[in-house]
Amino acid sequence: MTKLWWAQIKAVIRLEMKKTFFARRGLWIYILALLPVLLFIAHTVIISHERDRSHGIAHQGDKKLTHQDLLAVKTGMTNTEVIALLGRPPERAHWNERQISRVTSAVSGTGGSGTPVNLSTSYNLNSIYTDSTIFKAGGLDNAGNVYSSNLLTANRILNGVQFNCGPANELDAVHGTGQPIGLPAGQFASLHLLAASAYGPVLGQAITVTYTDGSASTFTQNFSDWCGCVPNPGEQPGESLAVAMPYRDSSNGTQDNQASYLYGYTFALNRAKTVQSLTLPDNRNVIVLAATLTKQSEGTRVGTSGQAPVVDVPHENYTYSDGANNLYVGLADGKVVDINLHESFNLPNESVVFAGVFQFFYLRLAIFFGCLGIFMNLFRGEILDKSLHFYFLAPIRRDVLMAGKFLAGLLATCTIFVTSELLQIIVFTGQFSPSVRELYLYQNHGLAQAVAYLGVTALACLGYGAFFLAAGMLFRNPILPAAAILVWEAANPFLPALLKKFSVIYYLKSLCPVDIPTPPGTPPLLSLLVSNPDPISTPVAILGIVILALLVLCVSSFQVRRMEINYTTE
Repeated sequence: MTKLWWAQIKAVIRLEMKKTFFARRGLWIYILALLPVLLFIAHTVIISHERDRSHGIAHQGDKKLTHQDLLAVKTGMTNTEVIALLGRPPERAHWNERQISRVTSAVSGTGGSGTPVNLSTSYNLNSIYTDSTIFKAGGLDNAGNVYSSNLLTANRILNGVQFNCGPANELDAVHGTGQPIGLPAGQFASLHLLAASAYGPVLGQAITVTYTDGSASTFTQNFSDWCGCVPNPGEQPGESLAVAMPYRDSSNGTQDNQASYLYGYTFALNRAKTVQSLTLPDNRNVIVLAATLTKQSEGTRVGTSGQAPVVDVPHENYTYSDGANNLYVGLADGKVVDINLHESFNLPNESVVFAGVFQFFYLRLAIFFGCLGIFMNLFRGEILDKSLHFYFLAPIRRDVLMAGKFLAGLLATCTIFVTSELLQIIVFTGQFSPSVRELYLYQNHGLAQAVAYLGVTALACLGYGAFFLAAGMLFRNPILPAAAILVWEAANPFLPALLKKFSVIYYLKSLCPVDIPTPPGTPPLLSLLVSNPDPISTPVAILGIVILALLVLCVSSFQVRRMEINYTTE
């Protein structure tokens, strides 16, 4: 009996394989399988073009450079030092960029005019620390970053006006909370602030000075960000760059080399009235470090634009090559500020690129929908063609018929997708030179990874094939079960531990030979999709897919025995 069943299975396989490979409705499956191959062919063409360009750049240079020569360039070097080291750049670009002059206009001192406002009773955050101090406070930006007291001295004079900052390592700055701050009694012409914003620019902030008669003057001001992410510090109307500092301090006692800025602001008051209080914007991201009141004859009024001088800064880009690796050097004002070494082949990075294409496109989309198109049509397609009854009238057990159809679908999908994966590996490794290819295959585990990718592809066809075969028998509309399975697979990282085990992708991710890195800053959702939070061993993963497929096939065998054909309802 077993021989008869096996003969019947082989007969079904022969019939189904022919229909599967030459079915018109399956043309899009071949397109899906070939897309990654075309992608890697395009990648190889681009790499070949870049290699030719590198050879051309190296040939035009004054010196024959090595990889070590390219690594010798450091930030801060002058253009003369770079040229002395590497020779005249084969490719060179230069231009001028108009920038706000980042100079310190508020000098240290105590001889300025005006009446400084005592803000000490209103201090509610720490904004200044001495270098190398470790602290737990949130700092100016509530993320542990502050001004350096080694750079921002306590007493500053800006446009002749005296400003007194708070003490370092203590509460020394104010952010508005809606509560008024008392002002020295008197009649003044102007209010001056040293302030900045965090996570700015912060726009349209209201500042109110209340007089003793109950009236008030309200001003609307934009505040620029305090750190070096500002392209043109001091660019807001009514704002001037007061202090520019080359670094800031962090709560762990280090310096992060991020430039930081403090700005000056001037507001005209009603000179005929006596001031009483100051109300700052009710905004944690607007920080005031010092305030001073001046009379008409004191200080020098800031211009209406309030901007620091604009200067033309010369920029240059140099390109060098050793014939394989390209070095791009960015210079500003005659000094190196940016270095980008593009290596011809970075094997770990290349492996990650291949893994990304495999996991995100090939595994989750191409194989998934390819199996959907083949396995779901094994029964559903013949119902639509009104030909399934020929099988059911033949002297063959239905579960044997189902086994034959499933094996035919498995052979077809494995032939298509394993072949495509093999072509991808050949094209991918073909971009390497013979020596690099040997290094990748035998020393960087490339050969073992290739075998693993082929195995994962076959197991994916097995797992998804079983599910889509069952869906084709249980549902009339294949779109609904396909969408449900797709959502279930995509939601796998968020499912409880037990439910995860009923998903094909759970086991396949553990079998993928290369992990896609998730550096700091990677969105949490992407991190979950990339990595398996609880990976399992290879034997367990393979056994899990096989058992899962067998369970689904057992359900399908019961369903096919009770299956009735009614073409009029389809």
